Amino acid sequence: MVQSVSSSNVSTNYGNRNCTGCKKPAFGLSYYEKPESSTKKTLKRMGGQFVFGAVVSAIFDAVRAGYNYITKAPQQSLKSIGANAAVLGLAFVAIDSVMNLYYKHKAKKIMEEKRPV
Repeated sequence: MVQSVSSSNVSTNYGNRNCTGCKKPAFGLSYYEKPESSTKKTLKRMGGQFVFGAVVSAIFDAVRAGYNYITKAPQQSLKSIGANAAVLGLAFVAIDSVMNLYYKHKAKKIMEEKRPV
């Protein structure tokens, strides 16, 4: 017995990505994205923390420079502002690393407690 194909099914399914012959994308990724490695994610996070620390340091130095300008105190050099930004950026990276290790340890401990014996 021959089945006929209605034109409404053909027109609505034309270009539908859920066809049986189509490749489906991986969960959570678009079709053309490659998954990132965990080291790339860690480096991105560390870089973000460093930049965040440097921005916070720049804000503090700008406030201090404004105060020094108002009180006619000597101004800071750009070299010391850059050094302050680097130190605070590294401090933010260190704090983030320590907190990340703590939370990983805590999560592992919780998972071991919930594991059935």
